[in-house]
Amino acid sequence: MKKKLLVLGLSMAGVLMLSNTAFAGEWKRNNVGWWYQESTGAYPTR
Repeated sequence: MKKKLLVLGLSMAGVLMLSNTAFAGEWKRNNVGWWYQESTGAYPTR
């Protein structure tokens, strides 16, 4: 029983650590179309 709880706990910890979302920038949209804007306000060139 202890082994099952340990495996469950480690599995849950692994899932939580690997599911981080990167909040680096965002997609913008206007009448021209979609573009990506960095968190610094710059636009990537490539």
